Amino acid sequence: MGNETGERDKKMGKRSLKASTDGQLKAKRAFDRTCWTQEQLAFEVGLNTRQSVWKFLTGRPVERHIFIDLCFQLDLEWEEIADFPMAPGRSTQPSSTIAPNQETSLTKVPSTLENWLQQLRDALHPHITQQCGILQSSLELGRPISLEKLYTPIRVLPHLQQQRWLDITDLQPHPSQPIRTTLAQANAGALDAVEILSQTPKALLFGKPGAGKTTFLKYLALQCIAGHYQPECVPVFITLRYGKSFGIESSQEENGKIHNRLLQEVHAVCGIASLSAAQIQGLLHQGSFLLLLDGWDEVSPSQLNTINQDIQSFTQRYPNNPCVITSRLTSHQPYLNGFLNLEVDDFNHSQVETFVKLWFMANLPQPNAAQQKTKDFLEALDLEENQPLKELVATPILLSLLCSVFLARSDFPKQRAKLYQAGLDILLKQWDQSRGIQRTQTYQQLSIADKLILLGTIAENTFKQNKYFFEKAELFDIISNYLKNDSDRISYPINQEALFQECEAILQSIQLQHGLIIERAKDIYSFSHLTFQEYLTARKILHKANSEGLTKIAEDLAIHSLNPQWHEVLQLTANMMVNSDVLLRAMHQTIERHLQQETVCAQYMESLNQKVQAIAHNYQPSAVRAFYLTLFGDRDLRLATALDPQIAQTLVPDLALDLALARTFEIGVTLVSDPSLDTLINLVFSLELDQKFDLTPNFQVAFTRLKQELPEPDGSFEPIQKWCDRSGKQWLETFQTLLIQYRQIGQRRSLSKIYQKFLYQYYQLNLLLVDCWKESQTTDDFYETLANNLLKNYEYTHC
Repeated sequence: MGNETGERDKKMGKRSLKASTDGQLKAKRAFDRTCWTQEQLAFEVGLNTRQSVWKFLTGRPVERHIFIDLCFQLDLEWEEIADFPMAPGRSTQPSSTIAPNQETSLTKVPSTLENWLQQLRDALHPHITQQCGILQSSLELGRPISLEKLYTPIRVLPHLQQQRWLDITDLQPHPSQPIRTTLAQANAGALDAVEILSQTPKALLFGKPGAGKTTFLKYLALQCIAGHYQPECVPVFITLRYGKSFGIESSQEENGKIHNRLLQEVHAVCGIASLSAAQIQGLLHQGSFLLLLDGWDEVSPSQLNTINQDIQSFTQRYPNNPCVITSRLTSHQPYLNGFLNLEVDDFNHSQVETFVKLWFMANLPQPNAAQQKTKDFLEALDLEENQPLKELVATPILLSLLCSVFLARSDFPKQRAKLYQAGLDILLKQWDQSRGIQRTQTYQQLSIADKLILLGTIAENTFKQNKYFFEKAELFDIISNYLKNDSDRISYPINQEALFQECEAILQSIQLQHGLIIERAKDIYSFSHLTFQEYLTARKILHKANSEGLTKIAEDLAIHSLNPQWHEVLQLTANMMVNSDVLLRAMHQTIERHLQQETVCAQYMESLNQKVQAIAHNYQPSAVRAFYLTLFGDRDLRLATALDPQIAQTLVPDLALDLALARTFEIGVTLVSDPSLDTLINLVFSLELDQKFDLTPNFQVAFTRLKQELPEPDGSFEPIQKWCDRSGKQWLETFQTLLIQYRQIGQRRSLSKIYQKFLYQYYQLNLLLVDCWKESQTTDDFYETLANNLLKNYEYTHC
């Protein structure tokens, strides 16, 4: 039978077939049973007009693959309908009388399909490897890397968060939970993407820019061609934005071309293996193709309806072929019947660790060096000072940026503003440019600078109101006001309804193109990262300072020094200023005025300053004040060492003695509150400090008497317990009195919790001030003034 078919092909050629007289009758009867029009039948086989259907029914030549498709739709065997010339030696016996032991093409279909599939897989393998196997970074974040060496499994949500009906109060975190942690938190309900897709044949995969959608689709293609995922299929990876270049140029149906673009691409792929139209149809109906359609959001608006129709028509006509489509999050998702909506979730801690490990292994030749760099990166990321950076690692493209920076300098930059600007550059322009995506719409009339001003306006307006989540209506007000104020550069509609539509389009563009503002729930938005909201607020403040006067802007901004939510904005603003003297001076004045509002704390700081003045040392005086401020607190040396690094290396005798006394007193507090033999022994040894340090005679006498009041550590717990209950509190009071009398330390232990908390906040504010100072440009004169007068009631006499 196979030889006979080959003979028929030679006689008739492979490009066209026509129905025999008997075949025409069968075809017309089958067509009448469907109750379709010729136009409906044409649509079912992906044709734009009915001309080929009319030719088919009237016995005229039709393209071979169209002929076969029409027969399939009418439930006919195409070989029984076609008008084949008689092959030499061919029996005239009707097919119904073929001997039972004579093989037909029908009985060979299952094995033949498997052979065709393997033939296609073998031919397609190198093409898929070339198309999907390499991650070529055009963002200069590293050299070309094998995808499988860097791929980190993604997690997805089985719903779109922006479609949830929630109020802002539902999204606000608990007061005890930092907003920064909330916004960057991965969802506990997210599931492994491959596992979800193995349970659903068709899915729309949404995600923010740089979330890893394309990488995931390419990973599926590689796994499929290798037989590890959907092994009964071959992958067809299509970049949807290449509208008219799917592999076969579109042409007129009259010339026999296929108008469904997905079908065009399948035929083009199968052409690599030289499969015939009949073979392709067999594989399509069996469900042998895994369609991977990348970038629905990148399709030109003029082509979207056509693409949607092609996808829907193809998947309905060949329902057994699995299909995954990717798109950025947008307010206007495609509605495709039978498709499950999924959303790529942010990276969680485990995914971050995996990605970082793979990234350094791919970019460093030595495994040991890669492991050490990974360890250093993760440790640096956990430092408190780098918490704003920790938000960015939730997005793979921004995590790649951080890895690239860390690879070059083995640390994160102290001036984070440059890093944030690099992240914005990626999202605002480089990411689309690197993928050859051209966007249209009014939003594209804005330059990058204008876009930053608009985003900065949104950031500042919402941030000043302590709003991290905001309604769509609020955004529309901000955008419309911006358009009106910038009407000399941008044409905006006068009609209110038209202006509303324009605001809608711009908001959609910001979300779609950059992912900087995202829809957290129905009509409720936020910045994708609090870090970007803070950075854009700082940029906007500086932009205003250039036009409204720096001094007034700095004074208004410095008032926010007392609000922890503004600290990152203050640091970024100081970081970006050419000269930050005016801002840092205003911050210092604000902090010192705040101290004066609590008389008890101000008096304590005055006594602390007197203590420092009485000590012989070569340190920066402000560093010594910082040392004593936390001596009977958490003994945090960050501020002291930032002001004078020598204080962390060697301590002069006075500071060393006071540190030993403070530690010993804390051991005594632990013994009285939680008696134990080990703690008592530890305290006894600590009290031997008078063997190392010279005490004044009177202090030595009193100190010796204090030691003698302790119980003997003879191994029995009961005497220790009784002593702590009866005499412990008095013993601590005596110890504190000696510290105050002879060393002028320990007064802070007598302050109430309210004042203790106030002093802690005062310390943190000064630490913020020094952080801003260290990361910005100042004049030498201001440097000396601030260094000498920090943690001291100082009034600036001039600006």
